Amino acid sequence: MAPRRTGPHQPASGKTEAGAQVAVAHAMGRDHPAVRSWARVNSLDVSSIQPGPGVVCCSSLTGNDSIRIQRPKISTYLPAATRWSNQHGHGESTARLPGGGTILFKSNDQRARSYQGADWNFLWLDEEHDKPIFSEARMRLVDRKGRAVCTMTPLKGRTWVWDQFINEPEPGSACYTLHSEDNPHIPQDYLRDLLARYGPHERAARARGDWTSMEGLV
Repeated sequence: MAPRRTGPHQPASGKTEAGAQVAVAHAMGRDHPAVRSWARVNSLDVSSIQPGPGVVCCSSLTGNDSIRIQRPKISTYLPAATRWSNQHGHGESTARLPGGGTILFKSNDQRARSYQGADWNFLWLDEEHDKPIFSEARMRLVDRKGRAVCTMTPLKGRTWVWDQFINEPEPGSACYTLHSEDNPHIPQDYLRDLLARYGPHERAARARGDWTSMEGLV
């Protein structure tokens, strides 16, 4: 895991990039030299990461999303000696790190029952999953006292995520908003022209992560 800094010299950016970095850090453990270096470069507190290698679950909305987006993002930060199972194929995939950490790749379209019978140190859901999936997957964190992170653009409006973590946030939860206009790696003129083609509610969700009621949805 190469140290990466968020800032003008970092070409890769965004919520999915951040999710991938945190997931790999949990798989390696906070005592790993690469994780300590990553934390130092980015001025991060990694005390909540377990000390040794961990078991991580990374979930996308679909199997295709896992293949096209989540697995490639994760692979950017994995050690060279990582052994993959079904890296580019449909269905579940596993990355086994040389230090002992494991990353399992699943998807929302597998349904909640497929998330049973496991235990993880960290859960990363990329984009908003169905509530039954989240509820079942989060129970897999109990044995290891793990943590869950969801990186998403709130395009569905005020759903269960809004109710549970924004409107009346449950104890111990936190929400962080990233604005596209603040991202130095995005051509801002092009972004403004593109966003102008959307309605005000969808534009607010895509540009600022606002939780709004989307036009045309029942």
